[in-house]
Amino acid sequence: MSKFIFILVFLVSLPHLVCAGTLKDERRIEEEARQKLRPTEDRPKVTQQPSAANQPSSAGWSQSQLLYFQEIMAKKYVLRSDALRSLLMLISQDNSALDQAGQIKLLKERSIIPPKIASAFASEKPLRKGLAAEMFCRALGIKGGLTLRLFGMNQRYAFNELVFLRIMPQGSQDDIISGREFIALFTKAVEYLSAKIETAQKRVPIHPIGLGTAQQKKGK
Repeated sequence: MSKFIFILVFLVSLPHLVCAGTLKDERRIEEEARQKLRPTEDRPKVTQQPSAANQPSSAGWSQSQLLYFQEIMAKKYVLRSDALRSLLMLISQDNSALDQAGQIKLLKERSIIPPKIASAFASEKPLRKGLAAEMFCRALGIKGGLTLRLFGMNQRYAFNELVFLRIMPQGSQDDIISGREFIALFTKAVEYLSAKIETAQKRVPIHPIGLGTAQQKKGK
């Protein structure tokens, strides 16, 4: 649960992080210029900072995520291969050590890539909203309404379902999805999954220890 909240907060604050990094660099340059102008005896002693290699691994993880989402957001249109990493993140799979072939294989095994295109995924093709909708429905475990349950999962019904759930905006399932649209889709998907997990946790009954034994004794 906390992982999804972190991802959600990260995506919402992504533009601010980019701006903050730029301002931070400007302030650092200004401070270095001031230090050079001061007399030598007035300069404070500089304590050596730990190298980047000694920093916690979470810092490297967030930097990797930042670069990934920045690259996606800057794209005029998204490729099918661009969606693989996000889909694996939704199903809580560590994909850092997987190449593209490994990612595709894992998503096929989890039935997230539709069976009709599983044999020839064509990762370099532009990602259309219908296919994106079907893969996200499968990753989120969305069963849909009566129509989707009767006729099975397909791109048309999946797209209509995500529009109904307000995870995707209205449009055509044949439209190619842009980088910004994909980031918006992923953000909404994380929100949906977080709410789903929270609701499931609230439904789990909590029985006081020894209650069953007491009831058994009372029954006797």
